[in-house]
Amino acid sequence: MRHQHDVRAAMDALLAAGGLSRHVRSVWTEQAGGRVHHLEAGRGPPVVLLHGGTGGGANWFRMIGPLARRFRVLAPDLPGFGLSDPIVAVSPLGSTAAEPLLEWLAQHDVEDALVAGTSFGGLVGVRLAQRSRRVARVLLVDSAGLGRGIHPAIRLATGLPLTQLLVRPNRRGTAAVLRRLLTSNLSAMPAVQQQLLIDYLHATACAAGTHYLALTLRLFAGAGGQREVLARAELEALAQPVAIVWGEHDRLLPLADAQRAAHWLPDATLHVVRGVGHSPNWEQPQAVTAALTDLFSRRAHALPDGRHH
Repeated sequence: MRHQHDVRAAMDALLAAGGLSRHVRSVWTEQAGGRVHHLEAGRGPPVVLLHGGTGGGANWFRMIGPLARRFRVLAPDLPGFGLSDPIVAVSPLGSTAAEPLLEWLAQHDVEDALVAGTSFGGLVGVRLAQRSRRVARVLLVDSAGLGRGIHPAIRLATGLPLTQLLVRPNRRGTAAVLRRLLTSNLSAMPAVQQQLLIDYLHATACAAGTHYLALTLRLFAGAGGQREVLARAELEALAQPVAIVWGEHDRLLPLADAQRAAHWLPDATLHVVRGVGHSPNWEQPQAVTAALTDLFSRRAHALPDGRHH
């Protein structure tokens, strides 16, 4: 329970630093597989924000406020992260994480949603789009699942017997991963926000636990790279309009994967954000917000049964 208290305190501090304390609701959803927690703000067409393999819904603290002026924003903690209950982690991990969110979308009457996912959350977003007509558009921010490519350090970590020691949470390690792997240029983020983000990422990692982190890391990647990769046929069959946003200096995942996916997707645009790394939502949130707004304005396609996205 102490870890959950620490996550709540760190989340509240991060939201306050983003000017969101009075504008964001914390919502719990009871489901058969456990409770799902999400942040919600604003009114209008629904936008669902899916975080990556660390932290939780508050990772989007630099974008929730601007988006909430026009959209109903929902940012869930993926199962096992943030304040949400864990699930049994099995391969393929992206599909496993998407399953409880299908029920969650229905419980909150989310229809014609734009789903935006960063890193691992992008893969989960595509899995949702494949399974649910509630997803009308998809925004992928430096998304996993578009190829096997991944930083050599991740390949090495997953192949070592001491993986649990390597992923054991500590503040110095969290700060190093944020600045050397997950980002390239945090100069536009105030120093106080950077520290509060580190505190939040550290608290959520402690709450998840070393065993869970090691297990999910091994399910996500191995010596050969990412394990769950969207096949060309899957991308070509995706009916929804897609926008891909990618940091020019992403050290974790290669830009070539995004370029190949954009070529295969039937309705996709690719935006390369100059001067930033794996997390444009932290490094240059205005660029991600602009891409999201542009995607929302794109004309939907008629589906075979006459319905529209």
